[in-house]
Amino acid sequence: MKSQLLVVKVVLADAEKREVTDSNVKEWLDHLKDIVYEVDDLLDEVATKAVTQKEVNNSFSHLFNRKKIVSISKLEDIVERLDGILKQKESLDLKEIQGESNQSWKAEPTSLEDGYGMYGRDTDKEAIMKLVLEDNSDGKEVSVIPIVGFSDPVSDIKVFDTVKFPRTFLPIKFKDSPFNNEKAPLIIVSMLKYLRVLSFCGFQCQLMPDSIGQLIHLRYLNLSRTSIETLPESLCNLYNLQTLKLYSCVNLTKLPNAMQNLGNLRHLEILGTPIKEMPKRMGKLNQLQELDFYIVGKYKENSIKELGELPNLHGSFSIKKLENVTEGEEAREARIMDKKHINDLSLEWSKDNYDRMDFEIELDVLSNLRPHQDLECLSISGYKGTKFPEWVGNFSFQNITDLVLAG
Repeated sequence: MKSQLLVVKVVLADAEKREVTDSNVKEWLDHLKDIVYEVDDLLDEVATKAVTQKEVNNSFSHLFNRKKIVSISKLEDIVERLDGILKQKESLDLKEIQGESNQSWKAEPTSLEDGYGMYGRDTDKEAIMKLVLEDNSDGKEVSVIPIVGFSDPVSDIKVFDTVKFPRTFLPIKFKDSPFNNEKAPLIIVSMLKYLRVLSFCGFQCQLMPDSIGQLIHLRYLNLSRTSIETLPESLCNLYNLQTLKLYSCVNLTKLPNAMQNLGNLRHLEILGTPIKEMPKRMGKLNQLQELDFYIVGKYKENSIKELGELPNLHGSFSIKKLENVTEGEEAREARIMDKKHINDLSLEWSKDNYDRMDFEIELDVLSNLRPHQDLECLSISGYKGTKFPEWVGNFSFQNITDLVLAG
């Protein structure tokens, strides 16, 4: 298969240039995209089953063992179809052009002018197209093509029967739509098994179905501003998930217990969510780049030490309930100084911990939470020590533009 894909790569640039004016080339590219998507799906299945069965092995062929992971007939079928596609390139007179293709399998605006692959209100298509077609290489935003939106619940559900393997569901929220109800997540999740991107942002749904754990291809899940109260544990089966947005889920007080299983997670947005404690072993999420805050727990599995395993944190970050750190050495193991990409840091002690406060311990803890010297914003609140450590106000922190000290 590798050799076949290399052949595809050298003719891809020519095909991309000609697809706008040559319908046969466009059809060839569409078929090729379908096959590449199926390869991606198959690799997801292999990776997921390897994790769940704990049979990770260096041998790729072992993963395709007929009895243990997936049927090898799937792979054989894909290889055969890909071979058929490659044979057609001669009749299309596709030229080999090295290194020119920038195609990331996103449709160009010209190929979507007729609304191909889009369902829902015409007036909303332009905005959705801009979002989906925008080039974001960090994986934080949407980067896939077929879009399924909806306005009328009856007619648009029928769309699911006509769209082949839709990859993206970006529902458009209408206040008067009868489809904005509790049934929507169950319907969508049960019918669209190949989704990469799923958003229920703004929906007034309180629950996610357990079946969401079956969407093993999902990379992006947005449940922001919903009425969700709990998340199913099955969500932690989404081993390929890279972005989980829970912004302003004002009723959500707890994350699933097995969050540490989401080893590919890069963005966890929980700002505006009243979470009371962090799940255990969050340090296993060592790909995390975005985490709004971390609540220090009283136990080893959710202590501040877990932060020491998260070297890639970016942007703004808050550490809450620092009163649960009992000695400076624990704070040092969080390795805050090594997190060079954090530009806005907030260190917070709870305001109601007067009964347990120890001035010397708090000073020792704060001393060992010294950040890197390129920090731009620093906030320290609830600190009850009688003095600040040497690093607070040190001249080496020349990039700090905002400093907040609050009791």
